[in-house]
Amino acid sequence: MASIKNLKALNWDVVHKANEGLPSYPDELTDGFWKKKRSLLSKTVDTGLGKVLRSAEADFKKLEFIQVGGRNWGEVEESCKRVLASTKVNGKKANQIFKDVRDAAKKAADTLTKKKFKKDAKLATQLATWADIGIVTFNSNSLTGRIAESRDELRKKIYDGQKKKMDGVVKLAQGVSAKVTKVVSDQRKRIGPAFQIADEKAQKSELSDIGDKLRTACRDMSQPAVNFMKAHDMGIEMDARTFDLAKVKRFKEDISPLSDSQSQAALIRGRDEQGMLELCDTIDDFAARFKRDIETIKMPTL
Repeated sequence: MASIKNLKALNWDVVHKANEGLPSYPDELTDGFWKKKRSLLSKTVDTGLGKVLRSAEADFKKLEFIQVGGRNWGEVEESCKRVLASTKVNGKKANQIFKDVRDAAKKAADTLTKKKFKKDAKLATQLATWADIGIVTFNSNSLTGRIAESRDELRKKIYDGQKKKMDGVVKLAQGVSAKVTKVVSDQRKRIGPAFQIADEKAQKSELSDIGDKLRTACRDMSQPAVNFMKAHDMGIEMDARTFDLAKVKRFKEDISPLSDSQSQAALIRGRDEQGMLELCDTIDDFAARFKRDIETIKMPTL
């Protein structure tokens, strides 16, 4: 049970506590309220309003209203469709319930006025006015508008939460391709001279350092791809114009042999000078793919 004021401030979304925003039958339109507020003498007049109020309350409680919910925009849209379908049926019934109350209250006011119970007639008129609020609340246009507002509120709440989570993910991917391209360019210049080093231990150390930097560059590209895949699995929305899950997955699969190598030694093992240069070419190709398919990924805009 709730006050008639609650009908003016319905919330149809799960941003609010469970069922907090769903419509409840107002106390002011119950038979108990009507009996409590009537004068003792006026109760000798049978207005028929009490019976209508009891029936209205019982019928209203049989109605099942649901809220808009969902973890992401797609789920919210589907939920909104279900809520609109449900309220189209139940809203029409609720609208009629309050019309019956209003008509009965007006009739009671006329009867009590004729019987000289002016104060009680005024109370009945007030009940009719409150019933009008219910009629307006459950007008089909009002319901559609309020549900759409709740959908938008929920979508914004979801968006704000997702954006907060994704800001770091998007930021981590920005500028990676340029960084990797520079690293590869710098290491490419070191490869020829490294193979000219006569001391075997010194040469191994130099090549190992080159391999470490190249492997790190691959990991710098692999991790953002993993982050975007995880975000998708969590239901986080990304701009469909910039996000292609298949391409992100393919990138991660293709670069894994390099980024997931156990050590820099494993990455460069068995590679001669030409093999090392070809490795640089491969990583440059990955940088170009990263720039095209991952670095451009953005959050959608509301």
